[in-house]
Amino acid sequence: MNTNIARKAFLDLHNEHRAATAKGEVLIKNGKYARKCPMMKKLNYDCDLEKAAYATAQQCKPADPNTNNENWFTTKTTGTNKKAAAEKAVASWYEEISNGSMQQEEGSQNLLMPDLHVTHFARMVWSTNDRMGCAIHKCNKWCGLSVWPGESMSQD
Repeated sequence: MNTNIARKAFLDLHNEHRAATAKGEVLIKNGKYARKCPMMKKLNYDCDLEKAAYATAQQCKPADPNTNNENWFTTKTTGTNKKAAAEKAVASWYEEISNGSMQQEEGSQNLLMPDLHVTHFARMVWSTNDRMGCAIHKCNKWCGLSVWPGESMSQD
């Protein structure tokens, strides 16, 4: 489905951005930094989630279905450089926070609010997720990329 290089790119970039978020190093649109998240978990790769992501990517949807459990991205490409496609997708999702916002009032929770326009970013850095799977599929003259985050059911 994916090359190991693409898997590593998706995983490493997600974990880098999650680490920056956990340390409070993420600048949001209003010029403030997102609050720290000391409970952020490091993601591990999950091949079952990759299968789910691949099933979605194979559908070649031209637009983001905006589902709660998936980040979707399309790009014009020859489909041969999956690492570059992964980097482009993750950068797009992460950059949402520089154009959107998060509620940062004292005592407020980090709730995923669609009107804040950071849904892809939020799925990337959702603190309780500890695994992910991704897929890239060539669809005619473009590529569909899907990432499924997941949360383990164990209470480790």
